[in-house]
Amino acid sequence: MINVDLCFSNINDILSLAGPVSPKADYNDAENNSISIQVRENNDKVFDKYCIQYNTDSCNLYRNKSETILTINELTAGTNYTFHVFTVFQDVLSKGYASISSFTSK
Repeated sequence: MINVDLCFSNINDILSLAGPVSPKADYNDAENNSISIQVRENNDKVFDKYCIQYNTDSCNLYRNKSETILTINELTAGTNYTFHVFTVFQDVLSKGYASISSFTSK
């Protein structure tokens, strides 16, 4: 039998393998060509930035960790969008995400 011991020197080693904790986010506001999402209760979590996905399986936008309102611009008026907000640590996405669906105004 072979024993394998993993030794992690700090939280960065663990997060680079497991990924950061999922964010908390809610719908905030909608305009003709934009939707705003409020992120909350994420200050104590270890991550570098937010990733916002919509209409694709890859990150459309990245936003700074310090932002509390994430605004997505240049959307089509009167269209329903579903956004997935992830946290990102060293280019590793959180396993879970916050999901927000909303229509832009007409």
